[in-house]
Amino acid sequence: MKKALIFLTTLIVAACFWIVPSVFADNSSSAIKIDGQFDDWSGITKDTFGYYYTGNWAMVNNNTEIDVYLDNGDNGSINLSLSNYTLKIGNQTYNLFMSQNGTDLTVSAQDENDNWKTITDVGVGKLIKSGNEQKMEFNVSLAKLNQSTPVTSTITLSNSNLGSQTVTAINSSTISNSSSASSASSSNTTTSSSSFVSDNSSSQSTQANSSSTASSSDSVTNTNTSGNFKIVIDGQFNDWSGITKSNMVSGNDNDNIKKAALIADDQNIYFYIAMEPVLEGGYTQLQPSGYTLTVGGISYSLDFNHNSSVSLNDGETKMISLGIYDSKTGSYVTLNGQAAVTKEKITQSLGDGSTIEGWADVVECAVPFSDLKGVSNTSGQIITLENTNLWTGKLETSGGTTHPVVLAGLGLGTALFGLWKLKKRKYNFSRGSK
Repeated sequence: MKKALIFLTTLIVAACFWIVPSVFADNSSSAIKIDGQFDDWSGITKDTFGYYYTGNWAMVNNNTEIDVYLDNGDNGSINLSLSNYTLKIGNQTYNLFMSQNGTDLTVSAQDENDNWKTITDVGVGKLIKSGNEQKMEFNVSLAKLNQSTPVTSTITLSNSNLGSQTVTAINSSTISNSSSASSASSSNTTTSSSSFVSDNSSSQSTQANSSSTASSSDSVTNTNTSGNFKIVIDGQFNDWSGITKSNMVSGNDNDNIKKAALIADDQNIYFYIAMEPVLEGGYTQLQPSGYTLTVGGISYSLDFNHNSSVSLNDGETKMISLGIYDSKTGSYVTLNGQAAVTKEKITQSLGDGSTIEGWADVVECAVPFSDLKGVSNTSGQIITLENTNLWTGKLETSGGTTHPVVLAGLGLGTALFGLWKLKKRKYNFSRGSK
């Protein structure tokens, strides 16, 4: 009897340790899960953003982190931006930007209050696309922004790429119980959101898929023409840091240098152009027209922003349109989300030898093979990029290398020299064998 009583008492104590924490635990910080399932946002009021077409967004202060939701209102004219988010916490301001790998996002920040110091990996996110529909969610750790928690001051978010509106964070304690219930059910059941998957037909998703191809060799056969490049078109250029740039100039104008690169994989042709004039007063603006892209002997004319200049504030990024004109067919297509331009800080020289800080445009672009009619992504073909408004000669890519080509006969001369050397070697060998 005594043993039975001890056993029963042990069971009751164990049950208390299991039940009490589950009843009194604070679940507010886990109400929002960054997992690409968006049901946990269903009970949260959304505000609208946009200039002409509108999307929806919301922001929650979970005391230890900030959670953000966006959708494009099922409108293909709106591409959710990966950069240029202005986060304000009280009187402190941060610029948020993201890198993308498939549907996964990594959030970084620049602290405007600390000389634009970059803080990497402050949060994670998900960007999911299906047809015209796009949904995004991401979080930002308050501790990684050196914010004391909980934050009681007002928190706002804006993005001039998306609209002139501002969204204000609500505290997680004010969220209705229906939101928490929805969050719990989404982790245990399969809902309509689970079928919301990436769709290759959307124009901007091309760069997401090219990024994921490099790290997902299990599901995609590697048929890259020049290599696997994790280039994301977002106006942030860290993914170009390991790629060789060529100094391109027009004629003998060695002042107005353009640092440029051209690469390709099995989905896209990528190019990068940074305006870097040596002297103050040099050419710093994006050239919107005059690009000739030649793939396997077939040429296409490219333009940015409908052949119009782009107005940028210092440090600002804008997603701009890419136009492709095929002179053989007379067709012209406009792609959104395939090019981004940022006004970045550069160092220039003055006449007395001293230096000064200036600002100049940098553009990156992804041209999908699927939108170049009449060509394939076959490996080994020569791809060149010209723009007589910017430089003399061509950028050329083949086998993953990038280099300028100034003389049209250079390749022919090299081939003839190699043939002469080969014949001479055969002749000497035949004489020695007699």
